[in-house]
Amino acid sequence: MYPNQVFAVDYESQDDLRFALRGVDLVISTVSGNPQINLIDAAAHSEVRRFVPAEFEGQPRRRPRNDPIDRGRAACLERLRHWSASNRHQMDYTVFTCGVFYERFTRGGLGSLGIGASSNVYYPGSYLMNVEAGTAEIVETSAGGHPVRLVLTSITDVARFLVAALEIDLNTWPEEFRMQGDRRTVTEVVQLAGMIKGCELLKPLSSKYADRSQSNYSRRSFKPKTYVLISNMRHTIKTLKRLPASMNS
Repeated sequence: MYPNQVFAVDYESQDDLRFALRGVDLVISTVSGNPQINLIDAAAHSEVRRFVPAEFEGQPRRRPRNDPIDRGRAACLERLRHWSASNRHQMDYTVFTCGVFYERFTRGGLGSLGIGASSNVYYPGSYLMNVEAGTAEIVETSAGGHPVRLVLTSITDVARFLVAALEIDLNTWPEEFRMQGDRRTVTEVVQLAGMIKGCELLKPLSSKYADRSQSNYSRRSFKPKTYVLISNMRHTIKTLKRLPASMNS
């Protein structure tokens, strides 16, 4: 077993990258955009057998065109397809799809774990809901009226899955490994967050947020149950004050 080695590399330098990749069979990337494209090219020229891109999300084939948070992922996958079909520097690739990380909704979001800074959706409230603030902006149903569902997986489980895959011959890996910890509707996910916080999920704040695709887009907020009791009590007191004195006795 070889000892662990750490190389400081310049992702803009093919010489640096190719030197670091000498004798490597498998590359698991955690960078995106141009640095990843450069890493892909260097890996192919260094005779790396298989490349795993930083695609630990949903299935690539189901992503919309002109994805606003693409971050160069489509270009990276296109480059991988190019090298997988190359006669001179053929290199296979495998994408690990896992859906949404549970850790997105923990205190501090993915940023607290040092993950996802390049995506700009790594801080609390940047995706789906802010559990600490008790707010959510969600699309509950598709344009066809079907509930929108999420696949969720823990980062720890993704790491375990990937390590387990290393026990399998690289030549037999498919183009896509899929995993999921759970599958829930968006509404269920937000309701579960409310239960954990000891709050209830209020109805949509306004119907004016319906999106252009006619899917059911809503802004919601959690309301602590204690506040609900206080509100009900105040309403009861106001109602009693309006009643005749003879009915208050």
